[in-house]
Amino acid sequence: MSLNNNYPKWLAFASIAIGLFTSVVDYSSLTLALPSISNYFQTDLRNVQLIIIAYGVTIAALLIPMGKLSDLLGKKKIYITGLILFVIGGFIAALSSNLNQLIVAKTLQGIGSAMSQSTSMAIVISTFPEKERGKILGIQLSIVGLGGVIGPVIAGILIGIWGWQSIFWLTTLLATFAVFSAIKFINPTNISLNQENVKRFDWLGSILSIFILTSLIIFLTSIANNNGISIITTIEILFFISCLIIFIIWESKYKYPLLDLNLFKINIFAIGILSGYICFLGMSSLRFLLPFYLQIVLEYKPSIIGLIFVPSALCMAIAGPIGGRLSDKLGYRYFTSGGLLLSSIGLFILSNLSLNSSLYLIIPAMIIQTIGIGMFQPANNSSVLSVIKSQNYGVISGFLNLIRNTGNVSSVAISTIIVTSTMAIMGFEPNLSALNSESEIEILKSFTNGVNISYKIFAIIVLIAAFGCFIKGNNKNSKINKE
Repeated sequence: MSLNNNYPKWLAFASIAIGLFTSVVDYSSLTLALPSISNYFQTDLRNVQLIIIAYGVTIAALLIPMGKLSDLLGKKKIYITGLILFVIGGFIAALSSNLNQLIVAKTLQGIGSAMSQSTSMAIVISTFPEKERGKILGIQLSIVGLGGVIGPVIAGILIGIWGWQSIFWLTTLLATFAVFSAIKFINPTNISLNQENVKRFDWLGSILSIFILTSLIIFLTSIANNNGISIITTIEILFFISCLIIFIIWESKYKYPLLDLNLFKINIFAIGILSGYICFLGMSSLRFLLPFYLQIVLEYKPSIIGLIFVPSALCMAIAGPIGGRLSDKLGYRYFTSGGLLLSSIGLFILSNLSLNSSLYLIIPAMIIQTIGIGMFQPANNSSVLSVIKSQNYGVISGFLNLIRNTGNVSSVAISTIIVTSTMAIMGFEPNLSALNSESEIEILKSFTNGVNISYKIFAIIVLIAAFGCFIKGNNKNSKINKE
């Protein structure tokens, strides 16, 4: 293929990359800014966490409906509209005079992020030929890794000089640039457009999916914060189950379903979705618990902890494109199963932490785990998309992002329950917020034991998923997406 043919598609990818990078920087920066926001509005961290909860719930709840809508109205339209909403929300967030305004602003940004996240992968795979799918998905993963490294560094500098508002000005500026870039370089002829089916949009399925995801995330957040089951969490899980049953019945009967449940009868799709969810369970358990351990047990400063995570993030950014490119040539079986195997090994190593573990143990284990993720994700996403019709790329792209978000939230809740339960069994208060570097040694031991148990459990689950990926094979000729 000539340079002239390559040039436009890489410009389109660069436009998507700017939006993706902005999204990653926004989330990592917001997490870092929470203490500053708490001080500014003179409120506690529990209230400030509502910013992230509102943002995350909104994204998760709308990913599938927005993905489906993009399949009907055009992915470029939905993507750009999402970026514009993100920009508007960013302006409101930066100018917020109280916490409630900031929560509303992040909710608006959550709507925009759901629109852009559900369509970005679909636009990319519609722009590039199938033989380059793994490579381009790997490059996307490297952008996520770089955003995760650069975001906290930039945010720390900006917050220190100009305050927490500066991170919203930064991401708003980046998103504005992404809007103009997308208008200029994303080709609408590459995007599915089916005006006749707009009236067939599955409104009931969309509403049910919103209820399902919202109730699930609220339930998981509740049991993590309240350390167990209560009357409220029981009502939440019963509501979730009821909506899920109705959703399955409706989607199996409706002629134009939001999500084609028949896809789960295909091994490649079903195992790919499940293993992707498990991958994010393991990855998020590491990212959630390890900073607590490094700061409370080993007494590292937050700035140093950020640097400790840099090597592993860079290794994931490097492994993604390499693994994706090779999976295009060699098939995805060895990269999905091998990637999860490495991730499991990393978690097993980290399940042997003590009160004085060395960084010479921790950093290599993190690198092994993230290299595994870099190998796994592009190959797995490519395998899932290989059995999808091109006109459904939007909804499945949204579904893949939903699996990631749900896995992240689930992992935090499960990890919290494991650690706090371990602390309670050993006779201490089951509360992570009660921990600090001045806690008694026995309390720190109970916490560390809980972390080790959590990592062991997730390592075993990830190892089982690796075996599942191996037996699903490549099946590159068993596609159902031929037009």
